[in-house]
Amino acid sequence: MVMIGAITWVRGILLFVTQIIGGLAAAALTEGLFPGALAVDTTLATTVSIAQGVLIEMILTTLLVFTIFMLAAEKHTGNFIAPVGIGLALFISELVGVFWTGGSLNPARSFGPPVVTRSFHSYHWIYWVGPLSGTVLAVLFYKLIKALEYESANPDPEAATAVIQTAGPTGGMIDLDQATDSSGTYVPSDKVVNGRLD
Repeated sequence: MVMIGAITWVRGILLFVTQIIGGLAAAALTEGLFPGALAVDTTLATTVSIAQGVLIEMILTTLLVFTIFMLAAEKHTGNFIAPVGIGLALFISELVGVFWTGGSLNPARSFGPPVVTRSFHSYHWIYWVGPLSGTVLAVLFYKLIKALEYESANPDPEAATAVIQTAGPTGGMIDLDQATDSSGTYVPSDKVVNGRLD
């Protein structure tokens, strides 16, 4: 979110630190509550190489982060249902990734358990490199489609019927396609600027 300007750097750093602390606290709480050894580490399946693990984590993180950008960072009328879409993206990512890599998608998830058990896998670094590179890929893809003005591919139907405030003496509301000036003369829509007649 920081890399696309949706939140400030200070807030982003605070959120990152908070997530790391949350991961540590969750792992410690889980170890304290349940009997036996803590077995919630994210680990690679025996058939998955380190390179494959990095790529799986990267691709799945890209899916999740791009979904967050489009549903939460982009402002539109569907924002109220963004949690459902983000939850589905996380569900799909976990459904695919949990068997192969443990489905980390976030360094905070993979950092807490090894700290609590004091046992890091030699490939623990993939749970940092994969999600971080996936995030960078999502940012690049987001900036690309913003540069290509993806909004113009499917215009907002509500914008086509928007009403604007006239500059006339009555101050009434009129349809954008039927804008007139104060004398009742038709004004082309290109003369309407920021909801007012230019």
